[in-house]
Amino acid sequence: MTKNKFAFDLNMKKGLASFESGKIGKLAPKVVHFRVPEGTIGIRGTKFYVEVK
Repeated sequence: MTKNKFAFDLNMKKGLASFESGKIGKLAPKVVHFRVPEGTIGIRGTKFYVEVK
């Protein structure tokens, strides 16, 4: 099972991050999690940027 092999979990309280899903987004999309209190996200294809102030 891919569930036990792949995981991405981001809990962001402040700052700027970029993410490109690549293979994990294709192989195990349900194990990718992002948590932000309030922020702005820009998504384009498999890349995105998030900023939390």
